[in-house]
Amino acid sequence: MDTLPPELHAYICQAVCIDEGDTIRAVNQVSKYFHDVARPYLYHTVSAVGLRQIIALLDRLGHTPSHLRQVHHLFLSDLPHSKSSTAASQFRLTLTECNTIMRLVILSAPTLQTFSFFAASPFSSTSLIGRIFRVSFPHLHTLAISGFYPFPSIPGNFPSLARLHLDGNRNPQGLFQVSGLEEACPALTDLKVSGLGAAASFILELTEALRDPTANSDSMIPTRLPSRLRRLALQAGPEPSGCGAIVTLKDQAMMMTMGVLTVGFQDTHGVQLSVLERSKAGTCLEDLRRDWLKCAAPAAHGLIF
Repeated sequence: MDTLPPELHAYICQAVCIDEGDTIRAVNQVSKYFHDVARPYLYHTVSAVGLRQIIALLDRLGHTPSHLRQVHHLFLSDLPHSKSSTAASQFRLTLTECNTIMRLVILSAPTLQTFSFFAASPFSSTSLIGRIFRVSFPHLHTLAISGFYPFPSIPGNFPSLARLHLDGNRNPQGLFQVSGLEEACPALTDLKVSGLGAAASFILELTEALRDPTANSDSMIPTRLPSRLRRLALQAGPEPSGCGAIVTLKDQAMMMTMGVLTVGFQDTHGVQLSVLERSKAGTCLEDLRRDWLKCAAPAAHGLIF
């Protein structure tokens, strides 16, 4: 190692950024020399789960010079590991806590390449995700959002985004209307929409978007897929329970139509459509974080789904 130039040592430091920062922090403590070499990569890949870790990370980044604050891959969750799924349904964030999360996102956004956000609180997830969609991410190419999300629609905020995973909105009707998705994400090639349930109206919207554009349409609102989209994956969430006969019928109609879509519209407009096996328990924090790590690893070339 002593015979190698600092440039190769720096390359090695970058190459070990395949976990959530444990390895590069260990390298940083080897010696004074490696402390200096590893410093620019300390925040290359970071994860903060729960408000305590988010506040600690924000404090460290706030005291780090901008040239050393290069966050390329970020995973955030408002819910700590210790919280159960039952506790998550009652979990509330204060306005101050929401602002803390946003300060961390804004501080990291200029250099982010991959970003996953698990928004567990049903009382703040929509507003938090909406605020995230209003932030500019000039270099972000992979984004995964889990929570009751609104739709990205502000032009120019995601100019490089190629892969998008949206999870947690059981019926995201309107996602493909009025070209909002394409204006926000003009480079989008891969889209996964999971957590669907009783979403018959969304599937009908998708059917309209997949229809031959030269055919006559009865829809009064323009509906189409992003022009660069090449792969679209759909996944239903857990079956609805205790919601009544109407919801059950809508869910059955959704599943039936999704099955028909894969046969009738395969490779329509150059888009490969796939329907994944129905999730039994929904997307959990660990599922999202595992997929994020695959994308954050330098050697990973697969999709987030």
